[in-house]
Amino acid sequence: MIIIMIMVSLLKSCIQFPVLKMLIPQI
Repeated sequence: MIIIMIMVSLLKSCIQFPVLKMLIPQI
């Protein structure tokens, strides 16, 4: 299903975003 893929991608982005902010702090 496409909806499931979208949900998974959203979850991955939500998990990766804080990690990127911690790795590259550019506040």
